[in-house]
Amino acid sequence: MKRLAAASRLPRLPRDYIRIIVRPRDGLHVRKASRIRLPQAVALAAALAPAETEGDIVSLNVTQNILVISTPVTKITNAHSGIRQVRIREGSYKVAAYIAAHNNTCKGVILGVNVDISDSHIQTVIVN
Repeated sequence: MKRLAAASRLPRLPRDYIRIIVRPRDGLHVRKASRIRLPQAVALAAALAPAETEGDIVSLNVTQNILVISTPVTKITNAHSGIRQVRIREGSYKVAAYIAAHNNTCKGVILGVNVDISDSHIQTVIVN
């Protein structure tokens, strides 16, 4: 179990980088896909030129069957998180892409919150 947890961890990245998780569907396996063509297909699906993605860090996590893209550029983050399908040589595959929580935050559900309270007020109460 410890090996699985260690293999599933995301790599350490610079603090100002934002991570986008791309989770393949329809039988696309990260382990079997080309380590060069898959990131290229994701960038193409996000309508990004190769020059725009030069500084990005792309990691393949074969244990979780995900692709982790890290970038400091918000435009690139938004483009990557909006993709729903990638095309590679073998065919077209659906994907789920989303922005991961930052290192100094966590995700969760807060129950019983009054709908009259604004998002900014909730953030100041919880984050601070």
